[in-house]
Amino acid sequence: MQALAKYIAYKLKKEDHCAVYDVELDRGWPRNGILRQKKIEEFAKDNGWRIGHYKDGFVAIFVKAPYPSATKLPKPEPTSTNCSAAT
Repeated sequence: MQALAKYIAYKLKKEDHCAVYDVELDRGWPRNGILRQKKIEEFAKDNGWRIGHYKDGFVAIFVKAPYPSATKLPKPEPTSTNCSAAT
């Protein structure tokens, strides 16, 4: 598991994602459906990554975490509550 974590970390320093195919995933997590996916997601989270895409029996794509935050917009200026028109 440490070798896989080092490999993913190395790739994520250079790229936005790292695809790990089923042959490599089988070494740490034998195929058993939903439980396998959860364990892979925990592995990613424990290492500061997240799973961008997962297809059981094919691939897990690791990406940098956390999710990109939305751009913060500036707060609007307070407006006057006195809206009466001048006469």
